[in-house]
Amino acid sequence: MSIKITNHSELAIKVCVNKWGNEGDTMWFIIQSGISETWIRETAKPLIMLIEKDKQILSYCIFSDSKIIITDARVTDRGLAKHPLC
Repeated sequence: MSIKITNHSELAIKVCVNKWGNEGDTMWFIIQSGISETWIRETAKPLIMLIEKDKQILSYCIFSDSKIIITDARVTDRGLAKHPLC
């Protein structure tokens, strides 16, 4: 499965997604405004996505089939609002 993360905010953001096992990379990726990136994760377990935006890091629970859209005002997954874990 794949996670698609799209940056619809005005500025570039940094994103990373944890992994279970050996698949994928957990490094921070810069996503420019208007660009999407994809992470491959083959797990039914929940995942943690970190977003660094405006010098603040927020964490979110996502899944291997999430379709994340990040705007200046909010984060959504398949159209539903996501709220930071802490």
